[in-house]
Amino acid sequence: MVRIQYSYDTWRKTENNSILLNSTITSTTAQLFLLKKATEINKKKSLKFTPMLVGDDSLMDYRCYLYLDNELYTIVRCDSLNLIDVYIEFTKLFVKIGYEPLLSNTTALLMPIVSEVINFENINVSQVEFSLFIEKEKFFYKSLNSYLLNRKKGKFYFMNANSGKWEKLKKIDEL
Repeated sequence: MVRIQYSYDTWRKTENNSILLNSTITSTTAQLFLLKKATEINKKKSLKFTPMLVGDDSLMDYRCYLYLDNELYTIVRCDSLNLIDVYIEFTKLFVKIGYEPLLSNTTALLMPIVSEVINFENINVSQVEFSLFIEKEKFFYKSLNSYLLNRKKGKFYFMNANSGKWEKLKKIDEL
């Protein structure tokens, strides 16, 4: 059964001629649950993932980017994500998931979704097990949680999260 989720947006004008945007979906984070830690002496470290896809898609259409201590450790197609041997020490872990279908009928590129960060206080474990929930609809949303558009001289500007600078919101004929 496919669960279809809709987002409703609201906007309001602020005192300084800006527009504040909000949506009912405030997070597009992938859920990553720590299930079990096992400790065995003299055993190499490994991470076991069980990806769960909500919907009718195939896990072949998704890529998982595993980050250890904010550094990309490996890239694995999500249908092959099972047991990953780890040869470095780390204290935190998160996963970026990209929707990258093998066959596509569009040139649109979707932004990846990111899991929560899992912090490890005691890394003396040999195997850690996780469940990773992938919801396809989260790739199509932009979470608007008090997102601000500034208006100057009849033009709208938004804050680019990557550069930290205000950029002009272009009209379609300007693209």
